[in-house]
Amino acid sequence: MMVFKKTYSLISGFLNIYWESVVLGVVLVTALILFILYRQSDETSAPLLSGFLTGCVILLLQLCFDLRKSKELLKLKQLRIKRILPYREGKGFYESLVAEANHSIDCAGITMSRFVDDFAHPRRGDSQALLQALERGVNVRFLVPHENYLSEADKVRASKSIERITQIAAETRTGTIEMRVFNHSPAHSIFISDDDCLLGPVFPDVVSKDSPAVHTLKKSSFAKPYIEYFESEWGNANSI
Repeated sequence: MMVFKKTYSLISGFLNIYWESVVLGVVLVTALILFILYRQSDETSAPLLSGFLTGCVILLLQLCFDLRKSKELLKLKQLRIKRILPYREGKGFYESLVAEANHSIDCAGITMSRFVDDFAHPRRGDSQALLQALERGVNVRFLVPHENYLSEADKVRASKSIERITQIAAETRTGTIEMRVFNHSPAHSIFISDDDCLLGPVFPDVVSKDSPAVHTLKKSSFAKPYIEYFESEWGNANSI
């Protein structure tokens, strides 16, 4: 059903551009004919033709704008971009994606402290989404930089995250959870939950939740280099 909807959406986009192009051509030809008639008209018909010609020119400009807009929207659909976020959404947005995961969750960031606190807190009952995902058999992977590339404050947060994740890994009986470290400064923030991806940059001295992100699908061409980057980093990273 989902495949049908996506195919229908793409076909609709192509058809919209096709028909807009046809209408644009008709209006252009009509404007050209009116211009020729206007040049050959007498004083009686000239004002009427002038009005029609002006209307055609305005309509022509509007159609050009709409056609360009439709092409841009079609590009976004082809990239399977759902939303462009000026900043990372709060706990509720991520929680829904974690709660819906059935196969895998991959994260690359700085310390993972906020993620662990929000979804795997040892005492808070409203922060158990990650633990519940593990019970469903979801496999979880975390990628973070070595402490040499962290600020003093982030070192403390990362240490607590490592301690908590190690504890969870020891207690998990169904899914798997693992954290690895890479030896360079973080460059990308990556969150992949089954088919959904939130991808964005990591800026020095900027809290991750205040950075922009793109919500797209795992199979999109936009997500492909990020996924390849994650897999490459994971293969070269050191286990904790």
